[in-house]
Amino acid sequence: MMRQFKICLLGAPEVGKTSLVQRFVHGRFAENYHSTIGVKIDKRSLTIADESIQLIVWDVQGEERYGKVLPSYLRGMAGYFMVIDTTRPETVTVASRLRSRIADDIAPVPFILLLNKSDLPAVYSPELESLADGALAVIETSARSGERVEDAFLTLGEGILEGRRRQDAA
Repeated sequence: MMRQFKICLLGAPEVGKTSLVQRFVHGRFAENYHSTIGVKIDKRSLTIADESIQLIVWDVQGEERYGKVLPSYLRGMAGYFMVIDTTRPETVTVASRLRSRIADDIAPVPFILLLNKSDLPAVYSPELESLADGALAVIETSARSGERVEDAFLTLGEGILEGRRRQDAA
C-alpha cells in the first residue's frame, strides 16, 4: 500500500503557491493569475529511496493574517512549504506571522522555506534569516522556469519519510 502524506503550501497572496503546485503536479506554468479561494487539492506520486509515496498537496488561499479557517486546513498535515515572493519583502512579514502561529498551534512537522520567483530580481528582508530557523531547507524556486520545484517537493518528501521512520523505530 502506498503511503499518503498531506502537505500544505502557505504564504501571502500572489507568492506563487498555485503556480508551484501546477508546475509540480502538471508540469506547466500559467501566465494569468487566479486567486485561490479556500483550498485546492492535487496529488502526485513520487518514489523516494525505493519507496513510493503520494503527496496530497493542499494549495491554501493566501493569508494576510491567520484566520479562523486556516487551522482546519492544517489538521493532519505531514509537512508544509512556507512560500515567499523574493520580489516583495512584505511577504516575509506575512510568512513570519503564519510561522509563529503554526508553531504555537500545530505539532512540529517538517517545513521548507521556498524563496519563489528566483527568475526575477530579489529584494531580501532582514526577517528572512529568522524565518529560516528550523526549516528543513531553504530553496530558491521559480514556478515560471521550473527551477528547483521538483527538488523542493522531493526534499520535503524525504524529510517527512525520515521523520516517520524515526517515529516507527521509537
